[in-house]
This record gives sequence, structure tokens and C-alpha cells, in this order.
Amino acid sequence: MEDPKKKESAWDEVIGLYEEGNRKQARLLAARLAIDERTFATPPFSEELYVLDRSAMTYGPGGEEALNALLLRKLKAHHSRREVREIENKIRARLHEEDFRKAKAIPLANGDLSVRPMELFKRSPESHFLVRSNAAWDPGAGCPAFKNFLRRAVPDRTDRQVLQNYTGYCLLHFGRPFRKALLLAGPEGSGRETFLRALSTAVPWTASVAPVRLARGKAGASKLKGPWVNARTGISAEALADLGLLKSFSAGVPRHGDPSQIESAMRGGRSHRTTKHVYAAGELPPLAAGDQFFRRVLLVSFPKKLSAPGSRPGGTDPGLRQKLLDERDGILQWAAEGLRRVLRAWADGEAFPSARPAEKTRRRWESLSGPIGRFKAARLEVTGDPQDVVSKKILYPAYEKFCRQERVFAETKTEFTQTLTEDPRVETRRRTLEKGGDQVPCYVGVKLTG
Repeated sequence: MEDPKKKESAWDEVIGLYEEGNRKQARLLAARLAIDERTFATPPFSEELYVLDRSAMTYGPGGEEALNALLLRKLKAHHSRREVREIENKIRARLHEEDFRKAKAIPLANGDLSVRPMELFKRSPESHFLVRSNAAWDPGAGCPAFKNFLRRAVPDRTDRQVLQNYTGYCLLHFGRPFRKALLLAGPEGSGRETFLRALSTAVPWTASVAPVRLARGKAGASKLKGPWVNARTGISAEALADLGLLKSFSAGVPRHGDPSQIESAMRGGRSHRTTKHVYAAGELPPLAAGDQFFRRVLLVSFPKKLSAPGSRPGGTDPGLRQKLLDERDGILQWAAEGLRRVLRAWADGEAFPSARPAEKTRRRWESLSGPIGRFKAARLEVTGDPQDVVSKKILYPAYEKFCRQERVFAETKTEFTQTLTEDPRVETRRRTLEKGGDQVPCYVGVKLTG
């Protein structure tokens, strides 16, 4: 109904139905005409009526106000709060929240990018996007300043590959096939925040909800019904040590203590949360966790503070923020290459690309934690085998020597034992180490190496 005269004639028909006393038909026709004129939508996570912004080709809040303004002009004397409410209900009944889950594309500044294959299409309201990236699809764009920063901040090539793949994974806003959370470990000023800033140049919708709030259930989790990424810096050691929390949200499975997911289950639905999780921490605590946890964590080390001429405290280039904005199209291309690898692994039924095995992730975690963790990673082989035994009289002095070499303070014997036995594979027992000898206190399930 593009002809303005036909539109006005149709609205005249609505007025005629009201004057005849046929309010039901008048409301039904008014709802259909309103949808044709303003393009409304109902997202799955909000009770608000959304309306299309044609300049950006995205939907956003303000549908109730737009509908009221439209009906005020068209219904004239028949306009009232009740009529607006009744017509709004008719509109909602005609809309389908599932439309927001159909688009398998990435909304960019210059079009909608399909992912299989990567091909740019004209922006369309049928895609039902709520946000749009400011980055444009330009296969020739590069990001030399960003890549140079990454080489300085993250010297490990595998770590840089993980960052690229996970940034691409964050663009996959309509699915979460891999149960992975990204953890950035390093001191303040090591480049962690700069990387997150670069990620946000390509990913248009990020949240910043602390894990402790997510653990509380509905209040925190409700903030992730929409954002593509939850990125949070300054995560405390206590939060990281809460295995149930991190394991649950990296896995994307319902928690019995989460009221919002309980409500969804009672309605017969399922969680559609596809938010990816990126956390940054300055120090990793010694952690008693099984392989399941370490399989779900992608651990990337930002090992030292950066320094640059004219840098601010913390060492980052004061002009780097603007350079990242200038290179956002190139950063998008860099992320898209990571997304291609993720999609191939998904299609082939393989693991997340560049992810380390659980045991290697565990040892990296230990090497980035306190002195006991570093000693454990450098000098111990944890086997869990009851035949592997080391006397306490031998192991603690070895730890003290390690601390002297590292020039760090050595914890007490009690703290050493408590931390070491938090690993479920290690325990303390009295054992006979020499034939005919007495039983002595030992650590069981470990070998001293080096």
C-alpha cells in the first residue's frame, strides 16, 4: 500500500468502522495499517514494542510512542489511551519474536554480511537487527597498528591466534556452538584493556556484567539477553575461584539457581543466550578444578606492562585508541579470518581452533598464579598416581629454593600444603619410602622434576 491516496482511503475506512460502532474490525485494520507504515517488531527479551529506524535499518525502543503519535494523527476523535492499547495488542499478536533469530548474518555499516559464504547484501528490515557495527566490509582493509600492538602485548603466537579466533567467534551473535570463555591474564597496563577496546570496534553490542552479579541469577543474567559479548576487566581472584559460576556461564547451560532460566524451562522454552564471555584478571589464584573447567577456558597471557615514548602510566601508546578507530574495518577483516576458522571447525565437528588441551591450560594457569602455582608448573608433575610419592622434607625445601631463585616470598609449610592439596589429584599420606624404615609424611600423586 505505497500509494498515499490509498493509505489515506484505508484510514478513512478505519474511521468509518469506528463510526459504525464496529470497534473490533476498526482496531484490526488500524493494526495492519500501522505495521505497514512504521514497521514494528517485538524482540524476544523485552516487553517493549520496537520500531524500525530506517536510516540505520535496525529496530529499537520507542514503538509505543511512535504508535501513539501515528494513531493521534489518523484516528482523530477516536484516539484514546484505550484504543492505542487495544491496537498495540493487535500489533503484538501479528508480530513474531522468532524473526529476531532467523537472520544468520552480521549487520555492518555498509550492509548485512552472510557468514556461509561471507557475502555482503543490502541492508533489510527483514533481518530484524537491533544493532549495527560501525565497521564496514572492505576485504582490502588492514590493521598494521593493531597487529603491531598485539605482537608486543602477546608474544605467544598461539595466544594471538586464540584472540583472533575468539574475536571472530564474538561476531557469531546468533549461535554459541563452543562452550568457551576467554580469560586475559596480565598486570594493569599490559594491553588487556586495549585489546577489549579493539574488540568493541568490530562487535557493536557489548555488556559489562561482573561474574558475581551473574551468579545472583535473574538480575544479572537479564542484562545479557541481547549483547553479543560480556567483557569485564578487573575480575577478582575470588570470582575466578568460583568454579560453579564460570563453568555455568561458559557452558551456556541452565543453572538451577537462576530464576530466569527456571521460568524459561517452566514455559517449555530453552535458553537462547548466545553471549560470549571475555574476562580480564591481574592475578590468577591457585585453583582446584578438574579438566572440564580447563577445557572451557581459553587462557591468554599478557605477560608484562607495555612502555612507549610519551606513554601514560601503564605504558600504552596515547594515540593507539584513535588508531584502532581508524583501523576498525581492518580489525573486522582480521576477526573475520578468525570466524572462518571457527565456522570450519564447527562444520567439521572439531574443537575450538587453537584451543590448548585441558592439562596445558591447567599448567599455564599455575604458571601465572602465585609462587606455589609457579613452582607446581615448573618443578612438579601431577599424576594422581598413588605410587608417585615425595617426602614433605624434600618437597618444601625444594619450593623454598625455587622462591629464592625467583626472588619471591615463600609461603609457610601449612599454606604450601593447603594450596597443593586443593588439587584433587594430590593428597597427603604417611608412607614408607625405604625398606625397613618408618612411615614419613608425604605428598601423594606428584613427581619432583628438574
